[in-house]
Amino acid sequence: MASDLVAVENRLWATADQLWANIGLKPSEFLGKELVLQPPAAVQDQFAVVAGPMLQLAENQGIKNDVLRTTRGLLLPKLVSGELDVSAMPKPAKSWYWTGGRSSRPRRR
Repeated sequence: MASDLVAVENRLWATADQLWANIGLKPSEFLGKELVLQPPAAVQDQFAVVAGPMLQLAENQGIKNDVLRTTRGLLLPKLVSGELDVSAMPKPAKSWYWTGGRSSRPRRR
């Protein structure tokens, strides 16, 4: 459980570093001036158990998005230019489409 907490803490610090780089804020500008309260170790462990899988899922989804973005960037120009012909490909079965965990029936509005 302690290793989970360390992993969560490392990911949070990495995200904070990215935010500081993006906005130009230096930690020295606010650290030491503000009181930072730290929850008890039991609460931190509980947070790691609950938030750890969510952070991992978010990281995995980000990686998948990067892969899809790269694939789109490679394929789209070839499709638009006609270099890649897909006219002879059969259409996928309806069940092939991802429904996002919802019913495949259209929603009524």
